[in-house]
This record gives sequence, C-alpha cells and structure tokens, in this order.
Amino acid sequence: MKQLIPAVAAAALLLACTSENPVSVKLNKYKLALDKGETVTLTATVEPANAAAVVEWASSDVSVATVEGGIVTGVAAGTAGITVQAGDKQAVCKVTVRDPLAVASVDLGLPSGLKWAACNVGASVPEEYGDYYGWGETELNASYDWPDYALCNGTSASLTKYNTDSSCGVVDNKTVLDADDDVARFKLGGKWRMPTTDEWTELQTVCTWTWTTVNGVNGELVTGPSGRSIFLPAAGSRFRTDLYRDGFEGNYWSSCLFADSPTFGLFLFFNSGGCYQSNATRRDGFPVRAVTD
Repeated sequence: MKQLIPAVAAAALLLACTSENPVSVKLNKYKLALDKGETVTLTATVEPANAAAVVEWASSDVSVATVEGGIVTGVAAGTAGITVQAGDKQAVCKVTVRDPLAVASVDLGLPSGLKWAACNVGASVPEEYGDYYGWGETELNASYDWPDYALCNGTSASLTKYNTDSSCGVVDNKTVLDADDDVARFKLGGKWRMPTTDEWTELQTVCTWTWTTVNGVNGELVTGPSGRSIFLPAAGSRFRTDLYRDGFEGNYWSSCLFADSPTFGLFLFFNSGGCYQSNATRRDGFPVRAVTD
C-alpha cells in the first residue's frame, strides 16, 4: 500500500526544493566593447539552478550604457560596470562604449584605399604618445613583463593563444589577431583595427617619410600621394614600469605574429635614420596606430 504524503507536507517539501540560496552568479562575458547605439545581450547563470532568487541588473553609469534584462545598450563613449545580482551574489562586466565617428581618419591616397587614424590609440592629438599595449592585449598594464601579460600563464613558455610552438604553451597556430584581441577594434569600434605587416609595408613604400618635430615632439611625418599626412610620434616603448627611448625611436605593433618564434610579434620601427619592420617580445608595451577600410 502506497504511503500518501499530506498536502501540507508535500507543499513544504516542494518549497524546500526550490528555495535554495544562490551560491554563485556568473556572466558569459566580463569584458565587453560596443559602439554607441549598439546592443549586446549578457547572459547570467545562477547556481544552483533551483535557487529562488530574483535576478537584477544595474549600470554604474546610465549616461554611458543602460541594461534591461541583460540587454546592454551603448549610450555614449566611456566605460561603465554592468552588475547582475542574485540574492547576495553578484558579478560585474566592464563595458566600454565607443564612438567610431569621433576618430579622425586620413586618406593618404594609398593604392589599397586604406585610411589611417590621425592619432595613436589613447591620444587626442597627433603628437601625443597615447597608450602602450602588449601584443594582443586590450588593457593597460601596470608593468610590461611576462607575469603581467594577459595571453600567457606568467611565463614565455606558457602562451595561451597565438602559438605555433609546443615548447611555448598551447598550440593553436593562429598568426593574426582576432577582433577581440585587436586593441584598435576594441577601443575605437566600427571598422577600426590594427594594421597588418603588408599595410605597414604599403605605408613605407608609397609614402614619403620625414623625421621632424611637431610641438616639441620628435617623430615621422608620413605624406601620401594625396598630399595629406599623418604624424607618428617617436613614443619609444615600455618594459616593466619604465619608458625607453621616447623621442628617439618609434615602435608600432602590427596585428601579425612572428610565426617562427611565437613569443614575438611583428612591428614597425623607425628613428631619425630610417624605418624598417622587425619583431619584438609580445610582452613589451608599444603604441598602436589604427587603420580602417
């Protein structure tokens, strides 16, 4: 004979099975970049799945980004934190909103039709150095060395992405940066991106390069067939916490890996004696000049 559970007891049992407190809440993304007016959906996962908690969303700055039910909308250029909360557990996604139209482009009259940004990423005028990034990184570092490099586990032998050599970590044979790891795309949005080595070569061979000084800053004035120019400041480079050779040389990343030795990225170098392309350790901090089609 089956034992019958009293209705009150059954209700209590059901409540007990569906009223656990959240142990954690996780987001599908903890870093997000979107253009002004663009919408992206964040997804929250609450553990355990039967936790009885209302999921609430909030933005730290609604003038930059709003959120409703996980749908994030870019309002104006800037950064904001999007928080999801379930009970006393929460997670935060750092949101960067970009305004691609605010970035000045220069048509040098190149055969490719490519346009170059008027300033370095992070700069507001051409002679400003702007920000420095490790190859494939989209955030600034307090120190530029392997323990701080985002695409490894603390050493040059533990690369986690863009690797062609098993002695250097996880092999994926990627040799060109994905859009998510392209700091020009991440910071500027639209079709902005880092130049390839071929695009640096076009700039070298088609344009006239003149070592000069603009508002007290040394660098190269690059003049294209259209007669228009861009100025590349000699911003030097960063290793650990120090800035080296600024005012004397320029080092600008490309989006391409040095596949023969994947701890290195390919870049353009120049000084008062000329310019050429070479490779440099990925953890080094170099400025970035963006391009757009």
